[in-house]
Amino acid sequence: MLAHRISLVALHAGALEVNPDLPPAKVRESAELLRTTAHQALEELRAPSACCGRRSDDAPPVPQPTLRDIPRLVEQTRRAGAKIDFAMDVSADAPTALGRDAYRIVQEALTNAAKHAPGAATTVRVSGAPEAGCR
Repeated sequence: MLAHRISLVALHAGALEVNPDLPPAKVRESAELLRTTAHQALEELRAPSACCGRRSDDAPPVPQPTLRDIPRLVEQTRRAGAKIDFAMDVSADAPTALGRDAYRIVQEALTNAAKHAPGAATTVRVSGAPEAGCR
């Protein structure tokens, strides 16, 4: 997750670099995205045992992403300048582990697309139903 956030920071910064004539409102929006994404990355760095589900100060478990968080992930990545065709057709909530894994798969795919094919259009499709499996 941390690598994804850092990739988004680099993507946001790169978009600002190659678009020096953006209107001030767009520059402010991009700067806010940079700040927010960097802050989230720092929070993850401050919780070194978050990968184990607990922070080092014995606070409650760190919330893990779910299937419902995928649209937000896609929107954050779009706001960084990625072109994403997105559709999600899931008829029921997935079990916690499955939802988290689906989120991580989409996250890794978006990170790889930004890293290896910057500017290319990306398609994300998430679908599934009980007894039908997921794709």
